[in-house]
Amino acid sequence: MIVLNYKKYSSSGTKCTHVTNAIRLPKFTKTFSKRLLEAVAASTRKMSTSKSKKFYDLAAKLLTGEPFNFASLQNKVVLIENVMNELHERYADKGLVILGVPCNQFGHQVRPGNEEILMSLKYVRPGNGFEPKFQLLEKVDVNGKDAHPLFVYLKENPVCRNDISWNFEKFLIGPDGEPFKRYSRSFLTSNIEGDIKKLLDMAK
Repeated sequence: MIVLNYKKYSSSGTKCTHVTNAIRLPKFTKTFSKRLLEAVAASTRKMSTSKSKKFYDLAAKLLTGEPFNFASLQNKVVLIENVMNELHERYADKGLVILGVPCNQFGHQVRPGNEEILMSLKYVRPGNGFEPKFQLLEKVDVNGKDAHPLFVYLKENPVCRNDISWNFEKFLIGPDGEPFKRYSRSFLTSNIEGDIKKLLDMAK
């Protein structure tokens, strides 16, 4: 129940009376209250878990199905994006690792099977015989309740951010395993080169 106390003036504005109104709110059922508390607790646990994890604690699977532990990337600069052979060729021997992560949540642009993904890259998009020379992980969700732990982590570190809006958003990880910067899909991958050089110099 909420009790409201306020003053009510006459139409002439000269006479004032005190008014007390009581508004009775509907009672929450025990079931609703229990579900509400459980939802809040689950959300809190999820936030706590994602913030306590480090990049090197995470793992994924390669497109071939083999496990890939991010602990193997210690002291490396890591760029997470869809396709970028040129930067890999230029900086791989200097300590840059590029992880390509296919996702089918944006216009169903990615083929369903892993082998089909490779064929699509080669002949459709980008086509012209393209073959990724960097590590390509298996197809995952990046948003929603089934989002891969990697993207749960990337979206909440160092601060909580919004969902990934479309393909080609990029994340750059420093040699210390900490997220360095997030780039929108409209930011050209080639323009990240300055940040990559800066982080590679830090790793020396």
